[in-house]
Amino acid sequence: MKKAGYSNVQRFIKAYQKSLAAIRQYEKEYAVYKEAVEKGLVVDPEVKVSIRRQLREFQEEGKGLEQHKEKEKEKIVNSKSKRFESRD
Repeated sequence: MKKAGYSNVQRFIKAYQKSLAAIRQYEKEYAVYKEAVEKGLVVDPEVKVSIRRQLREFQEEGKGLEQHKEKEKEKIVNSKSKRFESRD
Protein backbone atom coordinates (compact mmCIF):
# COMPACT_ATOMS: atom_id res chain seq x y z
CA MET A 1 0.00 0.00 0.00
CA LYS A 2 2.86 2.39 0.72
CA LYS A 3 4.12 2.09 -2.85
CA ALA A 4 0.68 3.23 -4.04
CA GLY A 5 0.88 6.23 -1.70
CA TYR A 6 -1.39 5.10 1.14
CA SER A 7 -0.05 5.35 4.68
CA ASN A 8 -1.84 2.16 5.76
CA VAL A 9 -4.31 -0.47 4.59
CA GLN A 10 -7.21 1.08 6.51
CA ARG A 11 -6.94 4.33 4.53
CA PHE A 12 -6.93 2.37 1.28
CA ILE A 13 -9.97 0.30 2.31
CA LYS A 14 -11.87 3.45 3.31
CA ALA A 15 -11.14 5.12 -0.04
CA TYR A 16 -12.00 1.90 -1.89
CA GLN A 17 -15.35 1.55 -0.12
CA LYS A 18 -16.28 5.17 -0.83
CA SER A 19 -15.34 4.71 -4.47
CA LEU A 20 -17.33 1.51 -4.76
CA ALA A 21 -20.41 3.18 -3.26
CA ALA A 22 -20.06 6.12 -5.67
CA ILE A 23 -19.75 3.79 -8.66
CA ARG A 24 -22.84 1.80 -7.61
CA GLN A 25 -24.84 5.01 -7.22
CA TYR A 26 -23.67 6.19 -10.63
CA GLU A 27 -24.68 2.89 -12.22
CA LYS A 28 -28.18 3.13 -10.69
CA GLU A 29 -28.64 6.69 -11.90
CA TYR A 30 -27.35 5.81 -15.35
CA ALA A 31 -29.75 2.86 -15.63
CA VAL A 32 -32.71 5.12 -14.81
CA TYR A 33 -31.50 7.73 -17.29
CA LYS A 34 -30.94 5.15 -20.03
CA GLU A 35 -34.39 3.62 -19.49
CA ALA A 36 -36.03 7.04 -19.72
CA VAL A 37 -34.20 7.84 -22.96
CA GLU A 38 -35.18 4.47 -24.47
CA LYS A 39 -38.83 5.18 -23.65
CA GLY A 40 -38.53 8.47 -25.48
CA LEU A 41 -38.98 10.65 -22.44
CA VAL A 42 -37.38 14.05 -22.46
CA VAL A 43 -34.69 13.89 -19.85
CA ASP A 44 -32.93 16.93 -18.50
CA PRO A 45 -29.87 15.51 -16.77
CA GLU A 46 -28.88 17.12 -13.53
CA VAL A 47 -25.48 18.71 -13.41
CA LYS A 48 -23.47 16.51 -11.08
CA VAL A 49 -19.91 16.12 -10.01
CA SER A 50 -18.01 13.93 -12.44
CA ILE A 51 -17.65 10.36 -11.22
CA ARG A 52 -13.98 10.48 -12.17
CA ARG A 53 -13.46 13.63 -10.12
CA GLN A 54 -15.26 12.03 -7.20
CA LEU A 55 -13.09 8.91 -7.39
CA ARG A 56 -9.95 11.02 -7.65
CA GLU A 57 -10.98 12.96 -4.53
CA PHE A 58 -11.56 9.73 -2.62
CA GLN A 59 -8.14 8.51 -3.69
CA GLU A 60 -6.45 11.75 -2.60
CA GLU A 61 -8.32 11.66 0.67
CA GLY A 62 -7.21 8.08 1.26
CA LYS A 63 -3.62 8.92 0.52
CA GLY A 64 -3.77 11.90 2.84
CA LEU A 65 -2.96 14.40 0.09
CA GLU A 66 -5.70 16.78 1.20
CA GLN A 67 -4.35 16.81 4.74
CA HIS A 68 -0.88 17.47 3.38
CA LYS A 69 -2.14 20.42 1.33
CA GLU A 70 -3.94 21.87 4.35
CA LYS A 71 -0.82 21.56 6.50
CA GLU A 72 1.23 23.35 3.84
CA LYS A 73 -1.34 26.17 3.71
CA GLU A 74 -1.23 26.47 7.51
CA LYS A 75 2.57 26.68 7.45
CA ILE A 76 2.46 29.48 4.88
CA VAL A 77 -0.16 31.44 6.81
CA ASN A 78 1.69 30.96 10.10
CA SER A 79 5.01 32.03 8.64
CA LYS A 80 3.45 35.19 7.18
CA SER A 81 1.76 36.07 10.45
CA LYS A 82 5.05 35.57 12.34
CA ARG A 83 6.79 37.98 9.96
CA PHE A 84 4.21 40.65 10.67
CA GLU A 85 4.35 40.05 14.42
CA SER A 86 8.12 40.45 14.48
CA ARG A 87 7.85 43.86 12.78
CA ASP A 88 5.63 45.29 15.53
